[in-house]
Amino acid sequence: MKSIQKMVADHLQSREFNFNFNAERSVFDLGIEGNNGNWKVFIIADEKRRLLQIISVCPIRTPRQQQQSMCELLTRMNENILLGKFSMDFENGEITFKTNNIYCESEISDLSVFLLLQSNFNSFDEYLPAMIAVIYRHNQPLLAFLETQQSNVSLN
Repeated sequence: MKSIQKMVADHLQSREFNFNFNAERSVFDLGIEGNNGNWKVFIIADEKRRLLQIISVCPIRTPRQQQQSMCELLTRMNENILLGKFSMDFENGEITFKTNNIYCESEISDLSVFLLLQSNFNSFDEYLPAMIAVIYRHNQPLLAFLETQQSNVSLN
C-alpha cells in the first residue's frame, strides 16, 4: 500500500506540477495558476494521522483597516462551502483556504487526491476576486461575495 506522501508525489508528477518537497516536515509546496490569479499551495502528508491537508495562501495580505470587512467576507464564503474553510491571521493579514481529509489505508487513491486538490484549487480561485475586491477596491463584503455568485458556479 502506498503512503499518502507517495500518492501525492505520484499525483503531482503525473499532472506535471512543479513542486518542492520538505522531507523533514512532509510538506509539498507549489504554485498554482488559476483563472483569477496565482497563489502558493502547501500540501501536508501526515502519515501518522493518515491526514492529507491542502493549504492555499492568498498572495495579498489584508491590511489591518480592511480586516473586519475581510472577516465578514470569509464568513459569507465559508457558509457557502461544503468542503474546506477560509481563515485569516489577524497578526499579519494572511488569508488561507484549507481542505483536508483523513484516509483509512484502503481509501487512499489517485482519484481521492485529485478530488481534494481540485476542490481546494477551484474554491480558492472562485473566491479570489472577492478577496481582491475587498482589499483593493474597498468593496462591501456582501457585494464582493454576490459578484462571485453571479459569475461562477461553485464546485463545492
